[in-house]
Amino acid sequence: MERLTETLVLDRMPRPRHLAGGERASTHGVTLRTVRWGFFLILAMLALGAANQMLASPIDPDLFWHLCVARQLLAQGIHPLIDHLAFASLHRPWTPYSWLAELGMNAVWNLGGFRATVLILALLASTLIVLIALTSLELTRATQGEPRYLAAAAATLAGGFMALRYLSFRPDTVALVLLALAAWILQRDRRRQERSRSVWLLPLLTAGLVNIHLYAVFVPLFVAALAFGAFLETGAIRTFITRWPAPREAAECRRRLHRYLLLTLATALGCLATPMLPGVIASAWHYQFNDVMVNSGLIAEMIPFYRNSPLSAVDVGLVLIMLGVAVWKRRSLRAGEWLWLLGALAIALRLGRFEAILSVFGAPIFAGALAGGVTDKMLRHPPVHAVVAGLLIGLGVNAAYAFPQPGETLSYWINRVGPNGLFYPTAAADYVASQIQPRTHHLIAEFDWGGYLEWRLGPTWQPMVDGRTQVFPASVWKGLYLGTPAQRQAYLATVSADAAIVNLQSKRLLPALHSLGWRFVWRDDRSGVLAPPVRAEGGKRNAKRGKRKGRRTKSTASQSRYGDLQRGEPNVNGPPAGAAEAE
Repeated sequence: MERLTETLVLDRMPRPRHLAGGERASTHGVTLRTVRWGFFLILAMLALGAANQMLASPIDPDLFWHLCVARQLLAQGIHPLIDHLAFASLHRPWTPYSWLAELGMNAVWNLGGFRATVLILALLASTLIVLIALTSLELTRATQGEPRYLAAAAATLAGGFMALRYLSFRPDTVALVLLALAAWILQRDRRRQERSRSVWLLPLLTAGLVNIHLYAVFVPLFVAALAFGAFLETGAIRTFITRWPAPREAAECRRRLHRYLLLTLATALGCLATPMLPGVIASAWHYQFNDVMVNSGLIAEMIPFYRNSPLSAVDVGLVLIMLGVAVWKRRSLRAGEWLWLLGALAIALRLGRFEAILSVFGAPIFAGALAGGVTDKMLRHPPVHAVVAGLLIGLGVNAAYAFPQPGETLSYWINRVGPNGLFYPTAAADYVASQIQPRTHHLIAEFDWGGYLEWRLGPTWQPMVDGRTQVFPASVWKGLYLGTPAQRQAYLATVSADAAIVNLQSKRLLPALHSLGWRFVWRDDRSGVLAPPVRAEGGKRNAKRGKRKGRRTKSTASQSRYGDLQRGEPNVNGPPAGAAEAE
């Protein structure tokens, strides 16, 4: 009886963390070190895999207009700008709310060109993976009393899958990394019973983040979720995910609640630390309610995640697994973590790009819930380490091979994906720069090419639109992209431009311009340059009636070339006969 009592008492006593698992204690720490090595190998593999994904991705079209905006900021100062990059813009002050990120992007480009941007993007993606893994480890420590490495690795893999396709060299990628840092700081603080001092760095982090991207608002929102969760834990409300605390815990719950409320206020004040606060608020409101392109469904990342890509079914499966495991192990999660998961899911259902927010705040919750159902046995085996090490070496070799080589030019790099992927009209831009004489200095082009053409041909040429949807009136987007082909043709008939660069695979600009009499003066297998129809001046109209037959012949030839294009017949490189008339 005495021995039984002693055994029960010893079982109830907390054991040292390094002896918490029986299988780990049996080998006196050797198994734990082996498991850690396995986890770090997997984490390195995932981080290097993210870097490889960035090396294989095309350069984002927004990069180039961000660089142009940075140059304008350096020349005119940090304040709202009047746009002169595109000729169809509102030409009234607009707010470059990502000014700090744009200045940083321009500094990176000036330092090392596109190679530096590719390197920094790969490092940002790898850092995001590492931060998701660290936050996942914190959740497993909080729910199980010790780190569960396999659960953290599985959650990091799921989070990386959801986030990586939204990453590119632009401000929101930097903002995501800072949000992941904030999530790690908060979960580290929670694991330390909400007593760490590092959590008070969050107001400073938010103050910097608000000058990088509108994502800064998520810091006070998710801190407020933890505050509301702390309120639930005081016992004022009982739900199926919270339990009445013991009387001795009530004072501690109130302390946590007051601390989170103060932190929410401090981070909210950090969101005000921008020199363009009125414009930041107006831009956020515009994107949410008034931006016709955001609400149109034409931009893939602005569509809910469950229908914005061929991998949407996999995304939906991952989210359902996350929710299922969270419900199954709901008692292991605190109310604040539940609010994180549900809040991140709600915004991801609004816009697909917010799925990356779900990966930052939701994947660690998945790890915390999963930790109670999996063990780290698999990470102990040397064959597993050998396989992961082999994959790691292969990814390293592939990264070295995929990185831009010394002889590769920017024109080659941005078009390396091939004709079926994202490409840029580099040769068409060269033709316009060297062969077309500007009169209006206006250039018609697709909006995802506008930023590149502003960077490549500006300020001599002004493209019609670019990716800054908030800078252009709704009538422009409705006329070019949201209306019928007849409405698009009617809108383009009112546009005065010297040339047009068209995507030969697109069914928007090319048919409308062709029907208005525009003709090819140059083309290759992917893009073409069109010149406007030759219009007779009023006093010479009657004198040129005899030339109408020749013009009809040219129009017929243009229609024939366009018909060949639609049928997929090979194109002839170089300008056709008579191209000099467009100069």
